[in-house]
Amino acid sequence: MKNQPTALQIHRELVDEHNDIADTAADQVLDKGLSEQIRRHQAKVKVIREEMLQALEQNDEETRRGLQEDMCKICEDMNK
Repeated sequence: MKNQPTALQIHRELVDEHNDIADTAADQVLDKGLSEQIRRHQAKVKVIREEMLQALEQNDEETRRGLQEDMCKICEDMNK
């Protein structure tokens, strides 16, 4: 029983097919994941902005500050 070496799909795409990394299936999966993450962050930002506007209208400085901190955390997550 001999082990047969098997090339990974990304190896075949990069080496055998001479594709650029952006043209691989792995890149497509990463792009999809990142797009979904961006969509979720944008939805969170939208909700926080709406809540911040309500807090400003109600002169609720404590809630506004808390929401500002939440917004900063989301921005930090997006920059990772």
